[in-house]
Amino acid sequence: MSRIDIGKNIKKPTTVAATVEGFLQATDHEVTGRICAELQDALESFLRGDLSKADYKTKKSNLKLGLQFYTPHAHFLKGYKSNEGEPVDSGKALLDIDDFSGGEQLYEQYLKGHEEALGVNAVYLTASSNGMAVLFDIPEGLSRQQAQAWMADKLGGVAFDKGVHEKERAAYIPAREHFFYINEQLMFGDELRPAVLSDDELEKWQAWEPESAKSTQTEANPIMVESQEPSARALAVFDDTLQMTGLTLDTLNQEGVRHNTLKLMLPTLCQMMTQQELLGVLKRKMPEYSREDDCQLLVSNFYDKYVDQNRPMNQRQKEVFLRSLKVGAAAPTDDGEGDKKPQFVLNYKQLPIGIKDSLKGNPPQIHLPLVVGMMPALMALASDVNVKYCDGRIHYLGGMAIIKAPQANNKSAVKEVVDLWLRVIRREDEQARKREEEAAEKNKGRKSSERAVVPKELIREVPITISCSTLLKRLKRSEGKTLYSFGEEMDTLLKTNGAGNWSAKYDIYRNAFDRGRWGQDYNSDQAESGIVAVAYNWTILSTPGALFKCFKGDNVENGLSSRMMLAEMPDGYFAKITKFEEVSINDQERIDQAVAILRTAHGFYDTPRLRKAIGQWLEQKRQEAALAMDLVKDTYRRRSAVIGFRCGVVFMLLAGRESNACVEFALLMADYTLAMQLKHFGPTLKKQFERDTEVPDKYAPNRVAYDVLPSTFVLADLRAVKGSEITDNGLYSIIHRWTSEGWIERKGKHYVKVMRRG
Repeated sequence: MSRIDIGKNIKKPTTVAATVEGFLQATDHEVTGRICAELQDALESFLRGDLSKADYKTKKSNLKLGLQFYTPHAHFLKGYKSNEGEPVDSGKALLDIDDFSGGEQLYEQYLKGHEEALGVNAVYLTASSNGMAVLFDIPEGLSRQQAQAWMADKLGGVAFDKGVHEKERAAYIPAREHFFYINEQLMFGDELRPAVLSDDELEKWQAWEPESAKSTQTEANPIMVESQEPSARALAVFDDTLQMTGLTLDTLNQEGVRHNTLKLMLPTLCQMMTQQELLGVLKRKMPEYSREDDCQLLVSNFYDKYVDQNRPMNQRQKEVFLRSLKVGAAAPTDDGEGDKKPQFVLNYKQLPIGIKDSLKGNPPQIHLPLVVGMMPALMALASDVNVKYCDGRIHYLGGMAIIKAPQANNKSAVKEVVDLWLRVIRREDEQARKREEEAAEKNKGRKSSERAVVPKELIREVPITISCSTLLKRLKRSEGKTLYSFGEEMDTLLKTNGAGNWSAKYDIYRNAFDRGRWGQDYNSDQAESGIVAVAYNWTILSTPGALFKCFKGDNVENGLSSRMMLAEMPDGYFAKITKFEEVSINDQERIDQAVAILRTAHGFYDTPRLRKAIGQWLEQKRQEAALAMDLVKDTYRRRSAVIGFRCGVVFMLLAGRESNACVEFALLMADYTLAMQLKHFGPTLKKQFERDTEVPDKYAPNRVAYDVLPSTFVLADLRAVKGSEITDNGLYSIIHRWTSEGWIERKGKHYVKVMRRG
């Protein structure tokens, strides 16, 4: 379907082909030309005084009934403007300039020759010739209204109609001769080509607000309404209402019907909570849709037009309300852990070349695990890239990923995706291994006086069970390139005997994250010796049991766990079979293009926006951890930020720039990595920290310290009691344990004793 849909301007719209041909036919149609000519005559008669303003408006309205229209801001399920199905945003904005007669001069002065740079699709006089319109792609990072203000500024600060921003807004199609410029490929193509704004310009327009929002700060204006953290009761109301409609969360979040399915629930939801709290609920339950203007406008319209708090509740609303009163403030309100953990939504539409193409044919619910699984391979392809992290240090793209799922739970989909990215390297490795084999055969038949031929071949993909000695040899011959392994079962490493198993190599893995140096030294000529920078990435699939066996106490505390990217495949117990589609030739070609982009990327890349965003994320998580005295979270946030940053660098390389989508992707990967590390390794690390502060008489010294402290104390008081020899980590661990066990509560910068332990 095209990005712009066309319809007839009558009470019941009829289908007109939503294609470039349909649009151009409408502009060239003799009826369109005749109506536009009559509209221009009517305007001139009005300007001469031959028609009153009222008569002119009436005649103009009647004439426009014969024109076709298009919806520049969205396309619709049926291919024309209708109430059936949720409109899909076009990513375009129409700047409507009313009562303006200097359209041609404005175009000549400000737009001509700059159309492509500004993302302009079309420029034309309106059908009545009493205005001008500019259709353009919205610059990334701006809302539609901000983009309209930006384009108006580019046109010399011209005044424009600020009410033309809704998805459903329609514009009349004028005659062909009214167009100053049109680019059919941009107007109807599948890809957007918006103008690229500088950071300063982006911040300027992101801060811009419509005048109506500045002057009328009411709940009817969705731009000014902030969401608030929902109560357990509000979440229970939502779940109950959803159940009564017979829908599921998956159905509710299905693209194409979200607008109408949410509309079914709003009459009840709006009676039960404030607009701010409902927006908070939707951020949890409909995380992707809640960010769209369409959702904000829909909710705002309901509260503005239909909600009357004095109106009696109907029977259905009474039932929901009475049940919600029984929900305690701390009670869970979702199935399983749905509201206990953050929701992570990967925006498929914004993914760059290669990543987006390799996900095609896979169900959306496994997209995020697939991305996690492929990331180490993509980082290995970009082995010649280095970047500056937010702490000022130079980083390379080291990465290791573990994808956890029970047996027969679609883990193989990760292998299939990684295979798409390694085709070229595997062909090269195959030739290199063939040359090694040929040399080995020659050496078998050589005379004792002849020297052995030892080819130093570059082989990038090595088996996950590779011995330490062979890995050292491969790294010495790698020419600085990153090696990569894919392991189909982590359990294989546990069962491997010798130097290729897990326990022999986890120190190597730790060094690989930052290209640390590792080596071994043997006197024997048969064993490889030397010291190298470890450039080695891998992806491993694992069952829950194997993951637990590999990451026991020591491997959690020694820093290896914090270097892992983890992902969980969705629970497939008792689920219907998952259906996959084959990757097309075109998709594989685009993946190969992406491989070429990563392999040819070389040297230092500056990423100021990523550095800034990750630095802010890191500080936010530090404050959260400090407030909760959560030493475990404070530990894992540090390398989760690094991992998210490196994923963002891969996105930037493929997209060609640091976009908003790039920054959002990096933050999502940091959030998801932190959540997975806390879930799988956090409890073990917490126990390790607690053991570090224990003595044989368990907790006795800390109980004495607790009794000695005043009823309200600060950290310095605890340090004075425990003595200067205790580390900060030890103090934080004591505070964290006292808090989690209910001994103390935090009040600002102070701690208050709430129970006595003797």
